[in-house]
Amino acid sequence: MKKILLALVCFLCASQIYAIDYIAIDTVYRFTPGTGQNAGQSETYYPQNIFGLPWANADSLVPASMPEDMLSLGMGGEIVVGFKNHEITDGEGDDFYIYENVIYMQMVGGLFAEPAKVAVSSDGENWVEFPYDEMTLEGCAGVSPTLKAEDSTDIRKRGGDGFDLAKLGLSAIKYIKITDITEMLKNNKEHPYYNAVLSGFDLDAVVGVNFREAVSSVRENIVCINSLDEIARNYFGKVAVYDITGSRIFCGEASGLPELQLRSGVYFVKYGDQTVKFMK
Repeated sequence: MKKILLALVCFLCASQIYAIDYIAIDTVYRFTPGTGQNAGQSETYYPQNIFGLPWANADSLVPASMPEDMLSLGMGGEIVVGFKNHEITDGEGDDFYIYENVIYMQMVGGLFAEPAKVAVSSDGENWVEFPYDEMTLEGCAGVSPTLKAEDSTDIRKRGGDGFDLAKLGLSAIKYIKITDITEMLKNNKEHPYYNAVLSGFDLDAVVGVNFREAVSSVRENIVCINSLDEIARNYFGKVAVYDITGSRIFCGEASGLPELQLRSGVYFVKYGDQTVKFMK
């Protein structure tokens, strides 16, 4: 009995430590695939393949490569991710980390890097971009390899690329936008990271280490609906559909709503004097 109680106490303590040490993204607000690569984009794997911690067996020589472990954005692809009930805050050191399947090529003695630029927002509409160097790729995601889980229980030591809100003068954010810029390398044979077979950023995970529970916003207090058919059945006027960034993606008769081909994400539908939130 004592051994059982001791094991239970150890488990609860470990769970508490991990619970307060990090949070992983659990929401995709918008995903616009690029070209040339689509691994991990099918509904069989996405979006679960980017939630949680980076692939446990990844290192600089063996990166995440299976569709269940990562999502290819493609050349020029873009994704907006975040947390349902938390926001990233400015704290000591880097505040969140982005993990890509960067690999060290032993034969040429360099990294195979497919970078992305990173921007953050507190409301999903106004964005601030982390500055980056086009030649060194400093400030980009997709530059540093992931390290194996057994190397350390500290998520800060799992590799990846860290981002510090202090560099932008921000105290807290809720949305993270990752945009592939690999084409910049592939089109320039003089670039230090040039490689003819580059195909775009592959997202493994996004993890926050400085965070707090999110304060509800006006937008999040909008009534939610489970199906666009509800509006189509009960409203016969014009409607407008917006994604989380505020971009209008549909404007027309309500009867056309069931025909919309929407990717997984959060949308806002305005009709008459009503605004509702719809999550696909």
